[in-house]
Amino acid sequence: MPRKSQELRLSQTQQLFMTYKDAGLGDDYRCRFIGDMQRRLERGKGLSKKQRSWLDNLIDDGIPESENSERVDEITVAANVDGMQSKRDILLDFAGKLRRGWSLSEKQENWLGNLLAEAERVRREGKFRPANVEKLHNAIDLLAGKNDWYWNHRPGTHKAYTKMKEWLEWHRCYTAKEDLKSRGLESGIPVGEEPLIDEWSCNKALKAVKNQLSMLDESPHPVGSMRYLQGESVMMIGSPCVSSHDVMQEVLVAGEVRLVRVSSIKKRR
Repeated sequence: MPRKSQELRLSQTQQLFMTYKDAGLGDDYRCRFIGDMQRRLERGKGLSKKQRSWLDNLIDDGIPESENSERVDEITVAANVDGMQSKRDILLDFAGKLRRGWSLSEKQENWLGNLLAEAERVRREGKFRPANVEKLHNAIDLLAGKNDWYWNHRPGTHKAYTKMKEWLEWHRCYTAKEDLKSRGLESGIPVGEEPLIDEWSCNKALKAVKNQLSMLDESPHPVGSMRYLQGESVMMIGSPCVSSHDVMQEVLVAGEVRLVRVSSIKKRR
């Protein structure tokens, strides 16, 4: 048999490595070996005779036969449903365990069942997309004003904020591009693939600023009411809005219109 070229072996190794990963066998000792060989080949390093022999045998054999092929296939399909990206690695890990003939605990079985049910719902209804985009924009604007101390003590909120910010930027570009397209105009606006956004992240970020957002729905200082601002009597003349990373409202003070923080406005005594 003619000796295999390094380029061909690298291509086959890369493909086999991804096949192992997609089958949930990323932590399998064979997959770790294949990954090591892939990195060596990518750096132009040579392999020993023993390494070449084992790697080529693994390439010829492909991934191991599944111990529970029907259920493994069900989980793998669920892992690749569009909208389940954040749960994909968990599902593939379960698939890898079952492929090797391992048993799942009762807790793991319940978790897997919930994930499969979620994947079926996403497949049937489509992946989650936020309903109130304007509210999300306001939440992100408010959260953008938080300092490092705030974020250091709220890693979950920061993760949710980052996801929402990326998705809203994509949505802004996508909306602008579609608007130009509907008017028969060409657009060079880069859109790219839609970032993953989930309901948990939206709810987490909205909850973090729920008190400020509630002021936008029902201001504690209705238009026309009289209030105090730093000891001066003012009239509320505008509805609350988000500006400068805070909830602001227009007031009339000494004949001058000002946009001030709602938190600095006091009720008349």
